[in-house]
Amino acid sequence: MNDCSILIVIDAYLKLVLDGLIVDGIEVRSLKRKVKWAKEQWVKKWDRWRFNEFYLGLHAFHDELRHCVDEFDNELKRTWGFLSRQFSL
Repeated sequence: MNDCSILIVIDAYLKLVLDGLIVDGIEVRSLKRKVKWAKEQWVKKWDRWRFNEFYLGLHAFHDELRHCVDEFDNELKRTWGFLSRQFSL
């Protein structure tokens, strides 16, 4: 259940970030194309993080959500070259 909820929040967050970008239309399209790759990289890291911390048991939803959004932000920053965080959880 947490996984599905986190993915929904990440998608909604991403929509807000993309809608909030005020940049030349061509550049925005280029950034949107890079999102899929960034999300794939983030999912791989998320899976590794969960596997490495499996012995700790389940994390509180709020903690896992904050960690996921922070890591997704970091991946977007690496992919886009600038920080996307405009909203906080």
